[in-house]
Amino acid sequence: MINKITTFIVGPSKVGKSFISSSLADVSESLSSEYHPTQGVRILEFERKIKQKNKEVPVSIELWDCSGDLKFQPVWSSVSNSANAVLYVFSPDSKQEKELDLWYENFSFLKDTQFAVFGNTINGSVKKSTPKFGSDLNKVTPVFTSNNDPNLIKAEFDKLINKAYLAWVDNREKEEQSMLN
Repeated sequence: MINKITTFIVGPSKVGKSFISSSLADVSESLSSEYHPTQGVRILEFERKIKQKNKEVPVSIELWDCSGDLKFQPVWSSVSNSANAVLYVFSPDSKQEKELDLWYENFSFLKDTQFAVFGNTINGSVKKSTPKFGSDLNKVTPVFTSNNDPNLIKAEFDKLINKAYLAWVDNREKEEQSMLN
């Protein structure tokens, strides 16, 4: 049986979330440079192989590419409880700390090992401008990415999935143990 990790990719509009999602899922037909805002959520499913205890483990990824439009905010809390991991994305060119902190409130039940923060540059080289978040997002050092380097995006995403998988296994073992007691 293949294990499923539900991962949300969230953040403000126009920061490259859909490009990152498409790159991760190897969906090339949607890798356009023209901006098309996501309406609500787009769910992509794909598999990754992660390394656990010196062996490769196949993992099914259900990636929720969420719209950054604040009009969808009322539904965030109703869907966020299914998350095993969250990838927060912001633009190093913009002040977006408050928006990311809003997103964080919906996923604050996750451990800091279950989320990552990408400072993504859509066009051009990587820019490094670390924001000051008002939440526990400060616990994680942002990874600065660019749409020009999908290999870095995939490598950093795989690190997140590895940690989320470990947390998922740990939670499952605790649930099984509590049923036995």
